[in-house]
Amino acid sequence: MKFNRTGYWLLALFGVGGAVLFAIGLLAPGASFVLVPLGGSWVLATLGLVVYARRQSRKAEHELWLFQNGLRGTATLVEASSNMEVNGEPAMKLVLDLEVPGSGARRVEHKLLMSKFAAYRMRPGVVLPVHQNPRDPGDLLVRW
Repeated sequence: MKFNRTGYWLLALFGVGGAVLFAIGLLAPGASFVLVPLGGSWVLATLGLVVYARRQSRKAEHELWLFQNGLRGTATLVEASSNMEVNGEPAMKLVLDLEVPGSGARRVEHKLLMSKFAAYRMRPGVVLPVHQNPRDPGDLLVRW
């Protein structure tokens, strides 16, 4: 996840604005019970968004690396289930029979978020392309 120009402006607004509110709250004793928590929460929310964006960016870079450099293989879907949703998208638990050249056939359980459109099409027997990390057989990118 990368910030666009609007995102940077919003981070600056809430980060700097929160710091200013926090500082004013410390200097003005009458308003401190409102401004200190408000400014602090703005600063903490800004820091949380920055950490989240960096984490998502690293995850996307890793998935791109797997796509470009991973061992290509196939995964036959044995079972698919979901018992929860995240932002309206099902969190799927897939049981897959992997066939990756040089790694041997094996059965794995893989969890991922996917769109409802794709989740409805997950039936036993569906063959999906996968990319496996050559150094870590448990690190998979399942393309659906």
